[in-house]
Amino acid sequence: MTQPELNYCAGLQANEARDLLDRLLRDLRPNLLEDSWLRLQQVQSEWEAFLDSDCQWEASLFEGGSMLPMVHSLCRRDGYYDRINRLRFLLCGGMPRCPESDSYAVTEPVLQAMETPTPPPGPTTP
Repeated sequence: MTQPELNYCAGLQANEARDLLDRLLRDLRPNLLEDSWLRLQQVQSEWEAFLDSDCQWEASLFEGGSMLPMVHSLCRRDGYYDRINRLRFLLCGGMPRCPESDSYAVTEPVLQAMETPTPPPGPTTP
């Protein structure tokens, strides 16, 4: 895979992880009291600001390099998965594990190449 393809795939992975976190947050809403839900929204906003800053710093170590977008995306992907793993147990009503939380289990971020990689948008060279 070329670096633009790796950057693109990492971006897709980050977006998928973000979508999963968003789904988890929607599923958590009915399980929390109003005060807890409002506090989670505030904390989540602060956490997202921290993740953005942290990933910008990490990616800045590759400033000027073609892999900077990939590093940034993978940092975000890993941050989303960490957050999912921390929050998913709130679906269980105090139990350490339940089927609802198992549906959000992220055991290892996917770093393998796709069987048929989707090329990034834009012009390609043969």
